[in-house]
Amino acid sequence: MLALSVRIALITSSNHSLRSDEIDYQQLAESIREDHSYSTHSGATAYRSPGYPAFISVLMSAVPAISFVLLIQALLETVTCLLLYRIGSIVANSATGFIAAGIWAFFPSSLLMPGLLLSETLFTTILIGALYTIVTTPNRTVILGILFGLTILIKPQMVIVTGAYSVWLLCNKEWKKLFVIVSMMCVLVLPWIVRNIVVMGEPVISTNGGVNFWIGNNLDANGSYKIPKVNPLDSIAKEVNRNSEGYREGWKFITTHPLHSAVLAGKKIAYLWSSQHYLLMLSRDGIDPSLSYREHVRTLSLGSIVLMNLPYILLVIYGIAGFFFISMHNTNIRTLLLVLIFLWMIIHCLYFGSARFNYPLLPILALTASIGYLHRRDLRLLDNRQRILFTLLAGIFLVVLTAELLMTTL
Repeated sequence: MLALSVRIALITSSNHSLRSDEIDYQQLAESIREDHSYSTHSGATAYRSPGYPAFISVLMSAVPAISFVLLIQALLETVTCLLLYRIGSIVANSATGFIAAGIWAFFPSSLLMPGLLLSETLFTTILIGALYTIVTTPNRTVILGILFGLTILIKPQMVIVTGAYSVWLLCNKEWKKLFVIVSMMCVLVLPWIVRNIVVMGEPVISTNGGVNFWIGNNLDANGSYKIPKVNPLDSIAKEVNRNSEGYREGWKFITTHPLHSAVLAGKKIAYLWSSQHYLLMLSRDGIDPSLSYREHVRTLSLGSIVLMNLPYILLVIYGIAGFFFISMHNTNIRTLLLVLIFLWMIIHCLYFGSARFNYPLLPILALTASIGYLHRRDLRLLDNRQRILFTLLAGIFLVVLTAELLMTTL
């Protein structure tokens, strides 16, 4: 209740105005609610996947206020806390679950995110709900299929993650589970794809994948969201054609500039795990495209930067340590979590990175960090290979984060 109260206080006291993606989500939600369509001022669209706008629309049909949506998101964050407690208690013990829930309850980024009209809060709660279902009741395949389908409708890149899980079921010859999960995903996702075939002329879930792919793979790309001044996609009228052309241009760049692409992939990972005060800037004034990132950072106080990033550093370091000890409790869970994190990083290696996009992984690190904290005195018992790996991963993270903080604050 205290964690929920803090989030509600932050939301009700905030003067944040909607920016960028938030405005798009609001407009699409209003289109669903008022016109029973999925369109912008330019006409029918599939640029944004429909899951999150539909969520906003449903809530605003009950209470027509953005603040109500944000308050529900605050409630969802407390649900994530409860799910982490249950997962931790089952995977390890009640102490693990309690610490994991406590970390997420008061982690600075999780306090700020529900105050933004962005899909991350809803998506993360559903993703952790799917993980909870796998860990606690793996035979509830109907529920798992529904949760997987919802994640795809919110973030289409989940097709890769759910596809990998389906392959795992296939390799383990769990035919019944596979059939039910895939069937439920199709029940949720196929109607949207059919709509796009009829309305947009292409069997897509969203039409922004190609655009984002090109943004992450061009000569002027820097690993994050940066649109070049010369944009060859601007002259293409239909968004489905822009989507296709974006993929073509992106792949053309990768195949003709393999070394440059490899360097960009490293930068994308660095941006994915970059500092958390990005969320503080979003929640306060939003990101003004006329100002550089460094100029935005310099408007923040040193205290707020430390407050946002010190817990983040501890979360990642203890989270890495926890992976070495989680196998003492459940090897399969460690494999599941590692594969999920790995696939998420691969996805953003293909597109671009941002601190916003690592948000769904942070509750997973809260879980492993709780294990790492409880086994902190056992780090000396790791063998030499494990010590080297831990030092390497933690060291790379600290070096990259320190370099970013120094470059943006000095």
